[in-house]
Amino acid sequence: MAKIVVGGIVLGEQRYTLADLWIRLLDGFRRDYMPTKQLWDALCMLLILHKMYELHKFGREASATALSRGIGMPRATMQRKLAQLTKMGYITKRRHRFLLSVDQLNSPLMIEGFRKRFLMVVAAPEKMLELGEPTLLPID
Repeated sequence: MAKIVVGGIVLGEQRYTLADLWIRLLDGFRRDYMPTKQLWDALCMLLILHKMYELHKFGREASATALSRGIGMPRATMQRKLAQLTKMGYITKRRHRFLLSVDQLNSPLMIEGFRKRFLMVVAAPEKMLELGEPTLLPID
C-alpha cells in the first residue's frame, strides 16, 4: 500500500530528491558548525546567521529585535539562541548589537565543509536529470 501512495505523488521522486538534498545540506552544516546540536536547533541558528549576514550586507549590525522580527521568532527565544551562538564563537556582541565572527566562520573546517556542500549542489542537477524530465500536470 505504501508504494502505491508514493507512486501516486505527482513528481514524487523529483520532489523527494530535492528535499533530500536540502536536508543533507543542512545536516552537513550542522555537523561542521554545531555537532552537538539537533538538526532542528541547527536550522534555527542557521536562519539567524543568514539574517545577520543579510543585515551586514547592507551595513547594519543585528539587534535581537530586528532578528526576531526578520525571522518570526519570539524575542526571548532569539535572545537564548544569540547567547548560544555567542558562546560557540559564531557571533560577537557589541553593546546591544551582534556581529558575525569572521575568524570563526573562516576557519579551515568551515571552508572545507562549504566545499563539500558546494559539490553536493553541483551534482544535484545531474541526479534530477537521471529521474527523467518531469511531466507537469496542468494547474486548474
